[in-house]
Amino acid sequence: MKKKIDFLKLKGDLSGGLAAAILSVTCNIAYGMISFAPLGSKFIGIGIIACMFSSVFNGTLASIFGSTKIMISGPLVPATFIIASVITKFLSTNNFNPSNIADILSIISIVFFIIFLSGIMQILFGLLRLGTLIKNISDPVVLGIINGTAVLIIISQLSSTLGLKLNNLTELFYNPGQISITTVIVSVFTILIMFFGNKYKTKFPPVILSVLGGTIIYHLLKLTLLYDKLGPVIGEVPFAIPSLSNFFTFINIFPDKVISNFFPIILPAAFAIAILGSIESLMIIISLQNITQARPKGNKELIAQGIGNSIGALFGSTPVSGSMVRSTTNYSSGGRTKLSGVLCGIFCLFFILILGKTIEYIPMSVMSAIIIYICVQLMNNRSVPIINKLFKGNILNKNELLLDLFIVLTVMVIALVFNIILAVAIGILISIIVFMTQMSRSIVRKIHRHSQINSKKQRFEKLTEILQKEGNKIYVIELEGAIFFGSADNLADRIDKIVQDGGQYIVLDMKRISRIDSTGCKVLEQTYLLLKEKKIELAISYIDNHSLLWSLLTEHGLVTVFGENRFFPDTSLAVEYFEDIILEKYKNEIKLPQEISLDEFFKYIGIDEKTGRIISDYLEKVEFSANEKIITYGDTDRSMFLLIKGSVDVIIPILEQRKKRLQTNTFGSMFGEMSLIDGTPRSADIIACESSVCFKLSINNFYKLINEYPKIALKLYAAIALITAKKLRSANHTISELEA
Repeated sequence: MKKKIDFLKLKGDLSGGLAAAILSVTCNIAYGMISFAPLGSKFIGIGIIACMFSSVFNGTLASIFGSTKIMISGPLVPATFIIASVITKFLSTNNFNPSNIADILSIISIVFFIIFLSGIMQILFGLLRLGTLIKNISDPVVLGIINGTAVLIIISQLSSTLGLKLNNLTELFYNPGQISITTVIVSVFTILIMFFGNKYKTKFPPVILSVLGGTIIYHLLKLTLLYDKLGPVIGEVPFAIPSLSNFFTFINIFPDKVISNFFPIILPAAFAIAILGSIESLMIIISLQNITQARPKGNKELIAQGIGNSIGALFGSTPVSGSMVRSTTNYSSGGRTKLSGVLCGIFCLFFILILGKTIEYIPMSVMSAIIIYICVQLMNNRSVPIINKLFKGNILNKNELLLDLFIVLTVMVIALVFNIILAVAIGILISIIVFMTQMSRSIVRKIHRHSQINSKKQRFEKLTEILQKEGNKIYVIELEGAIFFGSADNLADRIDKIVQDGGQYIVLDMKRISRIDSTGCKVLEQTYLLLKEKKIELAISYIDNHSLLWSLLTEHGLVTVFGENRFFPDTSLAVEYFEDIILEKYKNEIKLPQEISLDEFFKYIGIDEKTGRIISDYLEKVEFSANEKIITYGDTDRSMFLLIKGSVDVIIPILEQRKKRLQTNTFGSMFGEMSLIDGTPRSADIIACESSVCFKLSINNFYKLINEYPKIALKLYAAIALITAKKLRSANHTISELEA
């Protein structure tokens, strides 16, 4: 059986690795065109090979050393533009001659050295356990960088898409007549294939279909003698066998005085690539944990990505990060282990060796159209939802969304007006400011075990004994402040620690939570699903459909994921819910009565049988249905009730439209005794939780008992005093909780 299971996994990994490799080839061609574009069309092939090698070396090593089994890595999109901008800076100096091949090769070597340094930096991030800090760079900052990169890439691809040669974008507006209609037809046709392929979820990757379809229409138009009006094809892609040629080049870089002058460009570029690659990979492994059902190890993943990028640079490959599209393609096609990532790299190498000449015939307009479509989708999927929410009208977190949008636009403008490297630096600064502002105090206020915070439901002695034994599997985490991108992951770590300590039932007390952002909701959802897989129960208190945060959690889908039965108006009810789950397991061992007799009731409160029979002559039996109000707050009736069947809630008003349950009394308890003794109006509502039976002692019968049997009335007083003392102790605990 074991061999069969292993064979099935191998088959799935082969299928997943192949599917991811097919998808990778097309994306690698697209992003490879951008990286070395400033060097001219002759060097586009080198960029394509460099991106192909990134899947072979960087991606394979990241899979081997990484912590997420199904993750497939691919070229880091913002890094392609960082590389292009660095090349542009070098060409603008007097140190390199663009027409000198030796100088061009020196620039390419420096680029790979930058990639090598970025990998070393990522390894250091992981070794220094900076993964948590890097994850605290907020989503709006990342979106700003991605959007800025996407716009820059779109601008850079307009020439090929429209069949123009543009030195700058303004030329398009002054001379639109130069646009090649046939080239536009090819580009539009390619985009439409991508659009409908994604819309109807074709089995074959839409990006592959669009390359094939766009290429076919291009060459059909070429056969109709419209060739002169069509843009160029990719052209020569050099046949390349991997080698460690860059290793010796890097050794020679350090002594070179000319190169040392460029370290103010080299180091920031390497740092920007390292940061962006780390952020993207950490975001991907967090997203993939819903599929893998395992908590990701961020620092280990950074080390793995760093190893891949540093060694890959020696072979001449561009930097990579985790790719959501490639990873989900791998999983949906059967990939389940790290072997799928290794096989993806092997398949990519195979494709490089056999498809080199085929790639040469793919039109530039087709690949540019694909790049533009991907960039538009990148912005649409991650940024447009923020704008849509702002226009919904009544939203609770409007100020938060406005701040997010402001950060996105600020970082995006910096990337467009200046460069990606500066945008990364400003983005990190913004994240630090936001992080320091919101993390001034810990989100976890206190952690209680069941022995410290019981429910307010009275239990029989046998049930209490079970809860004393099993109850410490219940934990209550009191939270305070904001659950946002910087604190949510820390909360997940604290929950993991509780599970390791034996916690099986966890209540998140959100009484003091002021705000939850989208990342906080996402982490709570992922944590709940992971705990559910491990059969760990999670509930949330102080959030119900009357609370301010309810609409926000509903909007983010958290209420649907948890289920409404996991949200409670107070912590006591949540703890009671878990107590009932524990006690349910013992229902066959302990058979409790559904009600008790009046004689048993008197015995329970310390009154002998003879005395109880005399008192019973002064009592009246009354029955109540579920949800029926027995006592009303402020009422002047002075009757006392002895509960022999069912249960009742003791509820007090705390605001105009809100009430709080003080406790739940089960049969064997009494209520209403305070008004009987002191004559003041009722201080709480008493409502039957289920069909209940009571014996009622009216004030008139009580006075009659005092007159006819003063000694027996004194014994009843003593029993009432004892029960009242217990209730006062419980009330003190509740008051302390409310005051806190």
